[in-house]
Amino acid sequence: MSEHSIGTLGERIRNIGGLALPLALGIVFLWFGGMKFTAYEANGIAPFIANSPFVGWWHTLLGIQGASYMLGVVEILAGLLLLGGLVLPLLGVAGGASELSPL
Repeated sequence: MSEHSIGTLGERIRNIGGLALPLALGIVFLWFGGMKFTAYEANGIAPFIANSPFVGWWHTLLGIQGASYMLGVVEILAGLLLLGGLVLPLLGVAGGASELSPL
C-alpha cells in the first residue's frame, strides 16, 4: 500500500466512525429510555434510583414508575440530541453533555 492510500483509508475510517458512533449511541439511548416505560425495568432500577443522592427524591415524590418515566424521558432526550448532532453538531454536544449530569 502506498502512503497516499493509507492516509485515504484512515480518513474514510474516521468519517465512517464520526457517523456511526453518534448513530449507535443515539439508538442505544432511545432503546434504554424506552425500556424505562415498562414495569419490569422500573422495578429493576428502583433500588438504584432510591439510593441515589442525586435523584433519590424522584422515588419519594413520583414513586417507582414515575421515577422510571422521568429517567426514560432524560435518556430519550439525550438519544434524540445525539441523533440530531448528525445534522446540527451543537445538538450532539448538548446530548453528550446531558449524559455527564449526575442523573
